[in-house]
Amino acid sequence: MATLERFNYYSKIILQYISTRFGIVKFTGFAILLTMLGADKLNEMKFFLGNFLFILVSLFVFRLLDDVWSYNLDKINHPNRIYIPNKNIGSFILITIIVAILYQIILFFISTYLGFTILFLLLISNFLYSIFYRNKNLMTIIPLIKYPVLLWCILRFDISTDAILLSSSAFFMMLVFDINEDKPVNKNRLLITTILLFVTGFLMIQPWNENENLLVKAILLLVPFIIFILPVSRFQRIFPVLIFPALHVIDLII
Repeated sequence: MATLERFNYYSKIILQYISTRFGIVKFTGFAILLTMLGADKLNEMKFFLGNFLFILVSLFVFRLLDDVWSYNLDKINHPNRIYIPNKNIGSFILITIIVAILYQIILFFISTYLGFTILFLLLISNFLYSIFYRNKNLMTIIPLIKYPVLLWCILRFDISTDAILLSSSAFFMMLVFDINEDKPVNKNRLLITTILLFVTGFLMIQPWNENENLLVKAILLLVPFIIFILPVSRFQRIFPVLIFPALHVIDLII
């Protein structure tokens, strides 16, 4: 295959993938919300765009990785979800490897610490995928590992307890989003979701800090529960992802 033909072939594969698995509006929104969740009082607005672009590109790279490893499981559990035709899987894997390498080169150029942090995340993710790629439940959990790491990166690798807990809240926030995907609400799932919402809010708002705002923090902590039990099930899974970053910014302002 000639170079130009190969380029056009790979471009067609990646554009088709983006149109089916990486909705620009959806993931741009996710990136903005995660960037908001990683805001702190020391950050200046000039960092927001850079953090946003880092999150958005990272979501794309890890989406590729997640889908490569979940390809076989999706054929069994989601036979109608055809985002990588069988004839293209080899080329798709190659594209993923190339994109990941270019991504790493750029990150190392920006910051050695950032490059090594994300490289470690990629290695750990691939290692876990290689062991548990046949386990449906764990294959749902592994993609969520990236969220606290990405959040920690835009917190500039702050090793304080507050930063670590705030980063961890992203894992539980996205877990709430995932466990309610395309599933009807029942008592067990509602109980699990409520617990996860509490954990997310507790880690994010950290009510033991700044005691003078304790009442305000308690009120903010209750908002996700109130929203979640409202009779708007169509949007229930997206509410925590929308409300927690907003509450975090409000908590910083107050």
